[in-house]
Amino acid sequence: MVSQDTPLLIYDVLDDVMKFSGCKEISALMKTNHELYHRGARHLLDYDYIRFTEEHELISWMLFMEVDGGYRFSYLRGIEFGMDSLSRDTSSLLEGWLVAHAPLLLITILNLPYSETFLGARPSLANALARITTINDLRMGEIGSLSAQFIRSLRSRVTLAALDMLSLFDDDSRDLSSRDLDPIVLLKNSMNTLRALTTYRSASLQRNARSPYDEVYPGVLNLRISEATNTHFTLAYICAYPNLRSLSFNMSEDAYESIASGEAPSYDVQRRANAGAQVGHNRWNGLNFFNGSLHGLYLLALQCSVERVVLSEEYSVRPEMLDSVLRDTTPRYLHMNFFRLQVTPTALADVMRRPGAARIECFDIRANVCPKPDHNIDIATMLVCRLAALIYRPPLTHTYSQSDLIDAIHSLPAIKAVRLSIYYLCNVWVSPEYLLYQTTNGPRTPAPEIEAYLATLDLNTLAARIRDAVPSMRTIVLSLAGVPGQPDAELQDGPDYGGLTDFEANTKVKDGYSGF
Repeated sequence: MVSQDTPLLIYDVLDDVMKFSGCKEISALMKTNHELYHRGARHLLDYDYIRFTEEHELISWMLFMEVDGGYRFSYLRGIEFGMDSLSRDTSSLLEGWLVAHAPLLLITILNLPYSETFLGARPSLANALARITTINDLRMGEIGSLSAQFIRSLRSRVTLAALDMLSLFDDDSRDLSSRDLDPIVLLKNSMNTLRALTTYRSASLQRNARSPYDEVYPGVLNLRISEATNTHFTLAYICAYPNLRSLSFNMSEDAYESIASGEAPSYDVQRRANAGAQVGHNRWNGLNFFNGSLHGLYLLALQCSVERVVLSEEYSVRPEMLDSVLRDTTPRYLHMNFFRLQVTPTALADVMRRPGAARIECFDIRANVCPKPDHNIDIATMLVCRLAALIYRPPLTHTYSQSDLIDAIHSLPAIKAVRLSIYYLCNVWVSPEYLLYQTTNGPRTPAPEIEAYLATLDLNTLAARIRDAVPSMRTIVLSLAGVPGQPDAELQDGPDYGGLTDFEANTKVKDGYSGF
């Protein structure tokens, strides 16, 4: 046991030990000495946020935080209340605890994944949480009318917000209005502080086309809209977020179906309306990044350049749609992920020769090979005919060679880097009727011809052919994964190239079930 007279140097060493220890080890060290008892709390709370999924965890933690005058609050950075509901007693206890310790609560992250049912356990609980003034990162899921009101009354001025709206088809959504689902309206109190926004299943209010919103967020640089539930108008985003630099946009399945069924205007009609609304000065000066579906980008009809375009598609598309968005955005970096492009190599090469592709320096393709069980296909044909999603589509009436793939790449006048990633998904196939991925049941059904082709695919030879055909190429990255009996392989020919950079977030989270 460490004594009270132990030199401070030893405490510093043990402090470093706790830094790299688990919660059980930290707790054990805290029980040996008063000094370590105080120091250990900082390490137990050294996370971006503490997550709670059980009520007893939450109660234990509240007691942990209260000891010795509440000095531990200074170490607390964020909280996630991950329970989908609270009992009456626990919600009452939590409300009183929040009110009593409001001056000490300096959290910067608040996460409520089940916000409507969590806050619904005790309506006054929302008022207690809304009194916190230091939250700059707000994350909420299943937002309904109650949690929407919480956002509107929040005293904090947030800089980051991630809002997952309650589905309109949920039984708890009866009292929802468009106002409750529109983040542009909900976050009005943070107009001057918001920098980045992520929304899921959000809706837009239908307002005057010349002035869609009174709310303007000049500091928002990053906007992510996923599973958008209704027709969206580009002008609304331009007016609300005039200085945007990065946009991600995908529509919900219901939105796609409403267009396909005729309930909503067609892609072409919406595209013309969005393009017309941007005539004059109603447009962004330019974006650094777009990520989303080709259909969504086509509908938005952005009338500005976009440096990096990442397309992830769930449906087959027309080549003229790709040509249109390339003309709109004239990207330098084009990434195609999980993409299904039903065009011949000749048509694709033709698109790449048009003005919209003239600036492309980096062409990045992820190709998924998804054969239907008991069927073999000409994988060489698929590689060059689909390029980026390699779907099953009988019958194949023409055989193409790798030369057609190389010709499409060669068509890009400014090309400097290319990456082709091939993934063999042996327990997944693509329905030709719906062009959607389906998982198979039971053991894997081999596709000998496909597997034989992929097993003998020489990445070095393919890279050499590309470099011989395109002398201006600086970097070629080829990868192959998922082939039974074969190790995953990757080849890089040339220096690292910035256009091939991947972006991933890293957040430290502490589950609350231990250590308190």
